Amino acid sequence: MKVNNSHIIKTFFTSISFVLCVSVLFCQGTNCNNAAPFCTTTSSTFPAGVNQPDATVTAPTNNYDCLSSAPNPAWYYLEVDQSGNLAINISNTATADIDFAVWGPFNNITAAINACGSLPLPVDCSYSPTAYPEIANINGAVTGQVYIMIVTNYANIACNITLTNTGGATTNCGIVNPCSISSINTNLSNCSASTGNFNISGNVVFVNPPTTGQLVVQNCSGDSVIFNAPFTSPTSYTINDILGDGTPNCNVIGYFTDDSSCTFNSSGFNEPNCSCIIQSINNTVSNCDSVALTFDCSGTLNFVNPPTSGELIVQSCSGDSAIYNAPFTSPISYTINDIPGDGTTNCSVSAYFTADTTCTLTSSTFDEPICVSNCDILSVSSNVSNCDSIAFTFEISGEVDFTGPPSSGQLIIQNCSGDSVIFNPPFVSPISYTINNIIGDGTANCSVSALFSNDSSCSMNSSTFNEPGCLPPCNISNLTINFDSCGVNDDLQFRGEITFEYPPSTGQLILKDCHGIQEVFEPPFISPIIYVTDSIPADGINCSLEAYFTDDTLCFDTTTFITHQFPLAFFYWKPDTLDVFNTDIEFIDQSYNAVSYDWTLDDNGSLQSFNTKEFNYSFSILQTGEYPICLNVTNEIGCSNLRCDTIKVEYPLLVYVPSGFTPLGLNNEFKPVIEYGALLDDYLFQVFNRNGQLIFETNEINKGWNGKFMGTGLDSPLGIYVWKIKVKDELSKKTHDYIGNVTLIR
Repeated sequence: MKVNNSHIIKTFFTSISFVLCVSVLFCQGTNCNNAAPFCTTTSSTFPAGVNQPDATVTAPTNNYDCLSSAPNPAWYYLEVDQSGNLAINISNTATADIDFAVWGPFNNITAAINACGSLPLPVDCSYSPTAYPEIANINGAVTGQVYIMIVTNYANIACNITLTNTGGATTNCGIVNPCSISSINTNLSNCSASTGNFNISGNVVFVNPPTTGQLVVQNCSGDSVIFNAPFTSPTSYTINDILGDGTPNCNVIGYFTDDSSCTFNSSGFNEPNCSCIIQSINNTVSNCDSVALTFDCSGTLNFVNPPTSGELIVQSCSGDSAIYNAPFTSPISYTINDIPGDGTTNCSVSAYFTADTTCTLTSSTFDEPICVSNCDILSVSSNVSNCDSIAFTFEISGEVDFTGPPSSGQLIIQNCSGDSVIFNPPFVSPISYTINNIIGDGTANCSVSALFSNDSSCSMNSSTFNEPGCLPPCNISNLTINFDSCGVNDDLQFRGEITFEYPPSTGQLILKDCHGIQEVFEPPFISPIIYVTDSIPADGINCSLEAYFTDDTLCFDTTTFITHQFPLAFFYWKPDTLDVFNTDIEFIDQSYNAVSYDWTLDDNGSLQSFNTKEFNYSFSILQTGEYPICLNVTNEIGCSNLRCDTIKVEYPLLVYVPSGFTPLGLNNEFKPVIEYGALLDDYLFQVFNRNGQLIFETNEINKGWNGKFMGTGLDSPLGIYVWKIKVKDELSKKTHDYIGNVTLIR
């Protein structure tokens, strides 16, 4: 006959692990930590536990409430899908004596498994020897909550147990039969000659899909096809009209919108390249037009996959061109008319599409005919004016004398600083010119050049001269430097501005710091210049920054800045070892180069933040755990460094020894109880009589003395005996010796 007794529960910590078990006949978890999932949308059947140790003995620190014993346990967990009341009928094939207890609610499965070993008062419990079927009631269940259930087999009869839900709430069967996509194959079509696109097709194979939402099949370019529920495996898909741009290492992904964890990537592949190609250009050169002194160039272009917009440009080496608008049909016959016949050698014709500049081709070379007499510049004169005292400029004027100029293009007259004046045809010699508003920076050995753009061989330079110095002295009026950001390699980045007036027109502007790191700017120099300098070592020194012009060494400026060192986070705590009875801790900072401190402590999911250099904290007593702690420090300019560690709170070694025992009575064996933390391979338990004679000895932590003399079967007389225990603490690795008396009662 079963009797419902209360008993003392002691708290202990156990490691957390669990296994999901899915089949037509559910398997059971043999202890709380490997509880198996089940759901009660329909009847769920599983084997009862047989020949399993009593849970109240193997895990005595749970609150079993009405269960005086829990032999042959089977452990399960369920997750609430729809809120309401659950009524779980528990029946079996042998009408055996089945008992149960239900604990909860827990926020999630992890929290439920973490509670194993310290389960609180059950929400329902039955130890009845006559109730059949047993009914487990969970009232007010809320979506997402998790409950732990134990079902025991008091009679140890092999049978199958069935759970049937008759309540209004439902449970989540997704934890038992999860969705899974096992494969996606991909077949690539050839490029379409009309569109330059291609298709991808294949099959998606899956099990246990969601009953709602969509199945999305998408390639790496974002093209996709979508299927609505219900879903049937395999599902055939085709993604049409994908741009064939030759993307390498592409794949196809499939996922269900109502189950974000149910996804799969196909094997990688390279997309075909369906881009535009100009295959050939041929060209024919006509004879000279004796009046216009020009010629024509004509030919044919062949191409595939042209763009559908823009223009096709066909151009000669002289820049003359013919233009065609979309749509484009191959082949295209082209003619470039009225090209000046100036005898250019090694000329060619190029063609390209404006909507796809990579689609281009250049013809073989040819020599243009000579339709004009040879151009020759006979002389270039130059006269330099005085300085304009207000604009700080001067003028150059003169005359260009030539014969046989080209009939097209331009005559460009230019000084050594790049200032110029341009004349268009027709060209009549001589031509008088004036170049105005030239900056008078005193450039030496300058000259004026004249050339015809359509006959590069027809050019000449004037005799040299020195430009007048009209500008005031160069002056760097302001040099700023500001911290920008912390680098990724323990270096710094700064930015700033250089403001100046009347810079030289040649040379370089150099910006250099005390480490020798420099930036170089080329002319023309336009004030202000914004600069960014990086890879500055964070060495904490007072550094200088100098800006100067190489062609005017008197034009410079300097400023200073500090290269603050990077911070380094470091800390420790004391005491360095915590147990469940001593949970007060002090965190000590030993960071370098830090001015602010941000601590984050994870206390069982509750994040605690502190911004002081050091702080004290107390964890919950009588509770083991691992608590992540992080310190993020910053220096004066905001560069930061993070360091993290984990604090462990564990049980100390606890030893309980009875003061007496009665062989073959209520307490028929004398055995110490070591609650937690002993090393099993370093243990010795001995018993001596009053004469100091050893009468019992063992190294097995679960073996006790039965009152016999050295295992001979002879009873030891009643009286007082001395016991000794030697055991090593698993936490501290220290060896402890205990001695005491026990009374043998008969």
